[in-house]
Amino acid sequence: MVVEVGYAQAWDLEACAPWRPMSAEDARKRDAAGLPYVVVYREPGRKAPLEVRLVSWRDHYVGLWVYYAQGRRTYDLDMRLLDDPSRLLRRYSVGWYYTGPEMPEFDKACPRITVDLFPDGRGRRTEERQGQGGGSYATSPRLRDDERWMDRPAFGEWPLLSAQVHGLSEPPPFEVPEVAEAAEPGDADAPATCWRPPRPAQPGPINELFRPGVRVTDGYHPEMTVVEPRRIGPPAGPVTSLVAVAA
Repeated sequence: MVVEVGYAQAWDLEACAPWRPMSAEDARKRDAAGLPYVVVYREPGRKAPLEVRLVSWRDHYVGLWVYYAQGRRTYDLDMRLLDDPSRLLRRYSVGWYYTGPEMPEFDKACPRITVDLFPDGRGRRTEERQGQGGGSYATSPRLRDDERWMDRPAFGEWPLLSAQVHGLSEPPPFEVPEVAEAAEPGDADAPATCWRPPRPAQPGPINELFRPGVRVTDGYHPEMTVVEPRRIGPPAGPVTSLVAVAA
């Protein structure tokens, strides 16, 4: 069995396909610059990929998704580049165990095992044998240090971590097909269905909540409008408040 290795700027989750395929050389340049890119491993003749690796060194992140032949993700691995630039922490992983070929991807009734690992050696392994809402069993994962961390591989030297999932006893040979030259787009050009690296949450426009005339909603209640401040405290200790009223 030969595994084809392809590169792209992003991965379209909805289409289950690479977005903006690129050559290995272009991907190498993005890797060196820390820019996001994906690596797609395919078996010729198989519609769904074997696995998709998501890399963004500037965001200290590497992800891995393993796919069944039906196109459902069966394994999700989250790795983080922390203080040591040469080592990756296997921070989070979840495996789904579909009970039949017709069960939708990430079905709430799908049994799954989730492992959370922390840099100080602590962690948690949660087993949900009946899926979400069916009870869970949590224990401390018993892992060696080399199972928590992995050396940061050089470009093009990633191991095929889905080999065990797909029953491959030995690492298969890789083949990199040629890709037609394409104009380099900006990261913001990717459609909303594409994967994006996780980043720290950014503060919202909090000042807008205190500007009279602004209309706000929390998604559950009717839209409200911020009005002028109204003094509610005594003269000796004035306290003002902004009141929001339903439109």
